[in-house]
Amino acid sequence: MKKFASEEFRERIETRLGKVLRPQTHKNARRSNTVILALKYRDGVILAADRRTTTGDHVYSDTSNKITKLSPFSAVGHSGTCAAINWIMEIYKLELDALRAKAQEEIPLANQVRLFSNIVSIVSSILPDDFYSYFLMVGFDEIKKRTAIIEIDWYLGDKFPHKSFGAIGSGSPEALGVLKDWFLTEQRTIQETDEKQALRVTLKALKAAAGEVHVSPPELSPPNIVIFTDKDCHSLSEDEVEKLFGELKFGRRRK
Repeated sequence: MKKFASEEFRERIETRLGKVLRPQTHKNARRSNTVILALKYRDGVILAADRRTTTGDHVYSDTSNKITKLSPFSAVGHSGTCAAINWIMEIYKLELDALRAKAQEEIPLANQVRLFSNIVSIVSSILPDDFYSYFLMVGFDEIKKRTAIIEIDWYLGDKFPHKSFGAIGSGSPEALGVLKDWFLTEQRTIQETDEKQALRVTLKALKAAAGEVHVSPPELSPPNIVIFTDKDCHSLSEDEVEKLFGELKFGRRRK
């Protein structure tokens, strides 16, 4: 059947816009409400993510770990097409190991970010438009002696804002609303926020992003939560996360 000119024009315009707006207009993007978020507090920085993996409009296929530890003082959270993320992470690990072997020491956070950003840019330029990826890297910068939150995506490259929090994924608007309420509306500073308060804000943000439908395990509870300080990096156990959820008195707890 021959298409009318107006339909062909609309299809062409949508294709052009899709190259830039694909992540926001992708039909699954607002339905999965996945989120990776980070926020700084007095003694460090927290990186957290849900476990939801989607393959279709209404299909929740499996759970996955969306946080990958890169070094003793850095980790990255990832959102987007699983295949693209897996390729990027595999290439990055190989390149990072090669740099470590050459330098014979751990690679500074700033150099890790540059390497990661370059790999994301190159791989994303080769993959089809349907393959998109976003990354949120956090860690402790040993050179500048401070924590860092860096956003890296396939289109805009890396961004180094001096900010207290960040979030990626289709559920990030809801999560950012909670984080902004804490730091901007209530005018809390990083120095005024201790670890317990930061964890409570983190769980509230994850809950807001997931929505009422997805509060039960395994999609959200327990989420992946990693804490970085200038002394160490550690993940919260399922029991620790469930205890925090119980204290907040929302959602369905695991038995």
